[in-house]
Amino acid sequence: MRAAPAADRSLREGGSLATPDIPLTIVTGASSNHFRCLGNLLRSIDHFETAPVVVYDLGFTPEESAQLRAEGRQVVRFPFERYPRYFGTVAKTGRPCCWKPVLIREVIEATGGPVLWLDAGDLVHERLTRVRSVLAGTGFYSPEGADVIERYTHPQVLALLEARPEILQDRNRNGAIIGFGRTAMAMELSRIWRDCALREEIMYPAGWTKRIWRSDQAILSVLVAQFRRRHGFALEDGLLGVSYHNDSLTRRQAQRYMRSAPVRGGGRALREHDDSRIVRRLRRKWRRLRKALSRAAAPP
Repeated sequence: MRAAPAADRSLREGGSLATPDIPLTIVTGASSNHFRCLGNLLRSIDHFETAPVVVYDLGFTPEESAQLRAEGRQVVRFPFERYPRYFGTVAKTGRPCCWKPVLIREVIEATGGPVLWLDAGDLVHERLTRVRSVLAGTGFYSPEGADVIERYTHPQVLALLEARPEILQDRNRNGAIIGFGRTAMAMELSRIWRDCALREEIMYPAGWTKRIWRSDQAILSVLVAQFRRRHGFALEDGLLGVSYHNDSLTRRQAQRYMRSAPVRGGGRALREHDDSRIVRRLRRKWRRLRKALSRAAAPP
């Protein structure tokens, strides 16, 4: 297994970031299967934000990389070949999100923080002033997830991380929105999270399934629960100007939705609105068809 610092060259080779006194750096990444929603995210950032954005190439085609660079994006290829085999060769071929703790830490070390990771399926709804405030104070931000640590953490990983029973009912953190500030606690947390991703027995435990294992998200949730008890900080559980799980939205839908208030569950509200409109249209068509069939079946 290669030492993590060797990977730091990829960011520096991909183009230098601005000076460490930047108040926030946003980092995201995708492969080709998430290229469309990545475009929606980047446009939402452009609309509300001035923070620099680093886009990691986790499996783009050459044409997609060229398009992003033509738009003035900073694109950095993630060097899968420098990492263990379970990382795969692109995001789709490896264990889910092994690369996420590594590349986030890479940007933290290159910029000095604060750094905010946003999944390609996220959307920004406002200038991220509240996120900046949390990162300047507590030093960590990730909204609460859908369930508790015990449900989505592999028993082997709980043992290896020495997770005590009292943390098992803590809420998972949301793996789609993760921010680290410049505090000593945040720096240590991001480093340990990265180191866990480089341990196969933690990141890729035997017999894992999605029912009991959420990989990077589960590891982070355990570490945050432990750090919270050790350092005594409060967590911000709510969504602060970002929504998630907007992967299926078209460009037009995303443009409409990013100007509305974010709700838990990402673009679900917009999709339900669109779905209800489709249902009403289908009902009208069905009523017309029934009338036509009745007229056709009526005696002359």
